[in-house]
Parts: sequence; structure tokens; C-alpha cells
Amino acid sequence: MVRLAWKPPDRGDMRSKLVVGHNGRGPAGEALIWAANEAKRRSTRLVVVYAANYPGMALPPGPGLWEREPGALDAAREVTDGGVSEVVAAHPELSVSGKTVVTSPVQALVEESEDASLLVVGSRGRGSAVTTAFLGSVSVVVAAAGRCPVVVVKPGCAETVPGAGSPVAIFPR
Repeated sequence: MVRLAWKPPDRGDMRSKLVVGHNGRGPAGEALIWAANEAKRRSTRLVVVYAANYPGMALPPGPGLWEREPGALDAAREVTDGGVSEVVAAHPELSVSGKTVVTSPVQALVEESEDASLLVVGSRGRGSAVTTAFLGSVSVVVAAAGRCPVVVVKPGCAETVPGAGSPVAIFPR
């Protein structure tokens, strides 16, 4: 794990949003909590992003091998809305929005990082380097390809504050 000294953001940075990847599951929930706390600390807006990448979602609706499940996009939007609602309930003073996109999680998050001051993702925590290498990891790829600093929040670290000795990995750009 890379541990870096945390440097507060430059207030003159034109990139004024903090982005968090959220899929409604455990590790993403921890990232959501961490990102909301950091957005509050920075006094910046938070964008909750969910990538709907179900089989056939990216194809035009219609007959074929992969037909879009009726209601799949609505279900995806519910995941996004759930993340936004969770943040608003905890931090009603924050400016929070949600974005549901039909693409891969990596593509969605890297694209959102283009104009973000920080990108936050959860760590799935598979445990095995071999398993991660074989199955891939959104957090690993996004940390390498993101266009802004990326924070990977490990399980159990939702309330961790960045700084020396912190278990939260920050990948600077």
C-alpha cells in the first residue's frame, strides 16, 4: 500500500467536484461515507457515480442475444439515488448529485476524473493478489488511469482521516 503525506487541495483549483464510485455494496458504502466526509471538509460538491454495466445494458434495446431487462436502467438509477440519499441524510448541508451511466465502472470513473479534484473508490478486498490479477480490480485500474488524485478506501476505514500513517491509500497525479 502506498501511504503519502496528505496535502490539502489548492483552493484555486478549478476542478471543484469530488467524485465517488458507488454500486450499493459494502466497499462502495465505505467509500461513500469517506467521500462525503471529505467533501464536507473541503466544502465542495459531491457526485455519486454508478456505472450500470449489466450484460446487454450498452446495447440498443431490441431482440438479440442480450436483451435489456425491462426496468434495468430504473434499477440502476435506484442504486445511484440510494447513495445520494445516504449522503444527504448524513450531510444535508452538502451539494450532492448522482450520475448513472451505462458503461464499465472503470470507463465511467476515469471519465469523471477528468474534471474532478478527487476520485474516491472502495477496495473490494479480495485478499489474494492472484485473484485480483486474474479477475481485475476497478480500484487498481482507476488508481492507475485516473486523471486526478485517487483515494482507495479499504474496508473498515470509512471514518479515517488522511494523513501520515493513515490506512487510506492516496494516489496523486
